[in-house]
Amino acid sequence: MRERLLVGVLGIALVAASMFPFTRSDAKRSAQPDVVPGEEISAAAARVKRSPLPDFDIRLVGKGEFADSDLGPTDDAESAAQNKDAARQARASAVKNFRAQLRPEAARNLRATVNETGALKNFFIDGEALSGPQSDIPDNIARGFLRKQAALFALSNAGADTLRLEKEDNDGGTTFLDYSQIVGGLKVFEGNVKVVVNRDGEVLNVREGFLINGQAVKLRPTLDEAEGIAKAFEHAGRAVTASFAETRARDAKDQSASFANPLHSGLEEVLSELNVVRVGDAARLAWHVYADVGPDEWYEMLVDAHTGELLLRHNLYVFEAQGTIYTEAPDKGARQLVSFVGDTTINTAAGWMGTSTVTTGNNAEAYLDTDANNSPDANNGTGLSNGHASAANQDFTFPFSTTVDPRTQQAAVVTNLFYFNNFMHDFSYNLGFTESARNFQTNNYGRGGLGNDSVMA
Repeated sequence: MRERLLVGVLGIALVAASMFPFTRSDAKRSAQPDVVPGEEISAAAARVKRSPLPDFDIRLVGKGEFADSDLGPTDDAESAAQNKDAARQARASAVKNFRAQLRPEAARNLRATVNETGALKNFFIDGEALSGPQSDIPDNIARGFLRKQAALFALSNAGADTLRLEKEDNDGGTTFLDYSQIVGGLKVFEGNVKVVVNRDGEVLNVREGFLINGQAVKLRPTLDEAEGIAKAFEHAGRAVTASFAETRARDAKDQSASFANPLHSGLEEVLSELNVVRVGDAARLAWHVYADVGPDEWYEMLVDAHTGELLLRHNLYVFEAQGTIYTEAPDKGARQLVSFVGDTTINTAAGWMGTSTVTTGNNAEAYLDTDANNSPDANNGTGLSNGHASAANQDFTFPFSTTVDPRTQQAAVVTNLFYFNNFMHDFSYNLGFTESARNFQTNNYGRGGLGNDSVMA
C-alpha cells in the first residue's frame, strides 16, 4: 500500500486544471507543530507528528450523503405536484414535459436523477440519443441543446453561453465535454456541466453539479486573501500570521495564486482562489485554499470569505490500493503499476476496494472459479485467499510471464480481472450507466436504483 494525494471528490476539476500543478513525493515527512507567527519552525520541531483532522463538508451536516432522487415515468408527475422544493418541482415538471414528446419506448427508457440543489445530476435515454443529429462542432451542439432545453437544466439561456469549456475529449468519435459554471467572473465550486455528443452530433447524456441558479451572492469578500488563508490554516490546526509572500500571481480573477508556505520552506506552496459555493439554497463566496501543513496532512479547504466559517476541509492524503496489471493485452506492452482507486467522483474516496485486502470491492468481486459453480474456489495458494487475489498491504503485484502457463500464475490473473471489471464500471458510468440506470454496485451511495448487485467475476 502506498500513500498518495487524493485529487478527487471535492475539487477534482480545480486540481486537474493547469493552474494547480501539484507535484509531490509519496514519501512521508515529519509533521510540523504550530509556528510562532513570522518564524519558520525548526528541523527538530518538524519531527513532531500529528493525527490528521477529519474531513468536513457543511453541505453534509446532519446527513451522511447527498440526497438525490430519481424521476421515473410513473413518479415525475407526482413529484412535480408534491415536492415542496421549487427547483426540484420545476425540474420534475420539465422532465415530464420532455418525456411526453418521446416515443413510448424512449419515454420508458428516459433516466433522470435530480441532485439536492434541483439540478439534473444525470439525464439520458437508455439505448438512444436525447436529440437528433446535427452537423456542427460538439461544443456548439452541447450549448445549443442546453439553451433549447433550458427548462430541464439549472441554467438560463445566457447561462449556457457563459459556461467555460475546461476539457474536451474525443474517444472513437464520441466527445466528452466538461464545463465550469462562472458567476460574477468566478468559478463555481463543483459547478460542473458535462455533456456527451456522439459522432452524428446527437446529445447522449447531460450531467450537472452544484450549480448556482439565481441565488444572490456578495462577490466582494470581507476577508482579504491573506486573512482567508490564515483562517484556512487555523481550520487545519495551525496558527499563522495573515501575511504571505506571493510566489505566483494570478493571471485572471478566476485563477489561483501561489504563496510561500509560512510553516516551513520544505512544505508545498499555498494555493488560493476565490470561488462561489452552493450551500443548500444559498450561494456563498469562499476562499478555496490548499494548505500543506505536515505529513499526511495536505488540506483542501473552503473558508467563507465574509465570516471565516469553515465550509469544507478535505485531506488530499489517502492510502491507496494498487496493482500491477496489463492495461490492454500482453502483446500491447508491459504490465503497469496502477491505482485501484479509479474515478473518485464515482467511487468516492474509498475507491474500488476501500480497505479490503482481497479483490473484492463495491463494483466487483474477482476470484477463481475453476469448477464453474459460481462460487470462489477454496484456494489459498501463493497470493490467494479463498480464490481471491490477496495482499495484506493492498499492493496487488504478483509474478507473471507470458512464457509460463497462466494457470500457474493465478493471483496475477485474478488481479487483472479485478482491474478490468472496475475500469469498465467507471467508463460505462461516464456514458450514463449509473445507479439510477441499474448499474452494478453493492452500495449506491443514495444515488438511486437498487444496490447489492456488484459483478461476480
